[in-house]
Amino acid sequence: MARRLRSLADREALLALGLAGLGFVSMEATLPAAGVLGVRAIRSKRPGDGCEQAIGILVLGVAWLSFLLGYPTLRAVAITAAQAPDVPRIVGFVVGWLGLAAGALLLANFLLRSHPERWMARAAARAGIVAIAAAGLFQTFTVAADKATVVTTCGDSNADCLGGTPWSSLIPAAAVGLAWFLGSLVMPHVVRFAGNLVDRARWRRLRRA
Repeated sequence: MARRLRSLADREALLALGLAGLGFVSMEATLPAAGVLGVRAIRSKRPGDGCEQAIGILVLGVAWLSFLLGYPTLRAVAITAAQAPDVPRIVGFVVGWLGLAAGALLLANFLLRSHPERWMARAAARAGIVAIAAAGLFQTFTVAADKATVVTTCGDSNADCLGGTPWSSLIPAAAVGLAWFLGSLVMPHVVRFAGNLVDRARWRRLRRA
């Protein structure tokens, strides 16, 4: 049975909700994209199930809750950034965060505008969003964590981790995104194989009965 294709308005609202939920994990890097898509869902005139406005309002609430949950960590990062020995490190860190936020918005728009049959490109866009969330999470751990718990220190203090080129989190984040992409390609085959096994087992039981 073919899966029902959601309308663009519904997909936009649900994607915004997912981005809002990833906010406190990604060092708030996905919140700008969630806010843009959430407002767009509220103001949308496109046909849908009629719940996109309600989901859009829910997105704003989840985004605010996500910001509150991530605020203590953001405050720790800001305090650490203030201890950076030079201004270029702080500028590099801010530019890196803006790059993550812009990347999340671009990937979200691409995911919405991409044709549903372009499943490979859509899987890559989802993996990119996961990689952005992982980059924010890893960078938060590196900068805000207690120095005794950081495996590889960047210098005399964690503030030296700011503005690295690239960020110390980009390589492991890319690995997480690649793993997500490969998993999304393999998972449908695994589900189909498992479904075939279940169907065969049921057929054998019916023949025995």
